[in-house]
Amino acid sequence: MMVERNSPWKTKAGLGDVMVMRWENGLHVEDIRNHPQELVRGLESLLLCGTKLTPDPKHPGFFEVQNETQVYYVHIVPNSRKVLLLATWSQNEELAVACGLA
Repeated sequence: MMVERNSPWKTKAGLGDVMVMRWENGLHVEDIRNHPQELVRGLESLLLCGTKLTPDPKHPGFFEVQNETQVYYVHIVPNSRKVLLLATWSQNEELAVACGLA
């Protein structure tokens, strides 16, 4: 795993903190909520290619990962190559909530 900018294990994350993470090999995404396989593969691809992670300021080790259409909420297990996929939602849902349309 390669981390650029900020450490994913810092104890306090502020809003707007963003880091870029890319696994070089050995990544294991564990889907604990039975999401569709195309979403799991999409997350794996993002992490292997390098993607921005936004830390959850209230939960160390938990992050949002985004692409053009999806947001993934994950937990990166310390000292392992495991990422737990906890939730996912459409970028459109997030935009609707932010605009008060949902």
